[in-house]
Amino acid sequence: MIVDKIRRYVWLLDTIYRAGEDGITFDEITLKWQRYDLLSEGKAYPKRTFEQHKEEIQETFNVEICCDRRTNRYYISDREELRNQSQRFSSRRNTSAYQLQRSQEKPPLLTSSRYQNR
Repeated sequence: MIVDKIRRYVWLLDTIYRAGEDGITFDEITLKWQRYDLLSEGKAYPKRTFEQHKEEIQETFNVEICCDRRTNRYYISDREELRNQSQRFSSRRNTSAYQLQRSQEKPPLLTSSRYQNR
């Protein structure tokens, strides 16, 4: 299901982002994956699946997950851009929730006691 895929992508991005600029190894990612039962269901995280997720994250979110071949650690190439995207999304989400709430309220003139008896 698409929601599950997006949840996995966000989990992977968050995991690598939280590792900081030093990055995280695939083995460390796998351990975290197996501990997160909601996504892993206790199953391993195959390297091939990880590579597919990396590609799909690049295509979907335009965020590149890179590997430092000297240390075999994965990191997000442009952490600042990811932070900016996250802030823009959060801002839009909060604005949309506010607009939805306002659209469900009655206009002030109609709720005024002056106009209720008309």
